[in-house]
Amino acid sequence: MRNLTASQDISQSYNLVSVFPNPFIGLTIFNIQSEISKPLSLYLYDVWGNKVRSITEIPSKHFCFSSCGLSKGIYFYKISTGESNVGLEKIVIE
Repeated sequence: MRNLTASQDISQSYNLVSVFPNPFIGLTIFNIQSEISKPLSLYLYDVWGNKVRSITEIPSKHFCFSSCGLSKGIYFYKISTGESNVGLEKIVIE
């Protein structure tokens, strides 16, 4: 994938990034448990590494994500503080 790089260290301060339900239809919930107070951003990529959605400055560490406007399939999300990547995981939209 051309947009997802492993050049930045994944922060050790993050204990958990969970997405439920996954796979999902319509809405899913992200829950980030962390001690870091820096603003977080979410980036969503398709299987070819193209960025298809971004949410800068996530309002809280517990938020709903809508698949509105996205096709069914496999996507990868990256949550970032701007300085380091927090998580690189897969989500499935049905």
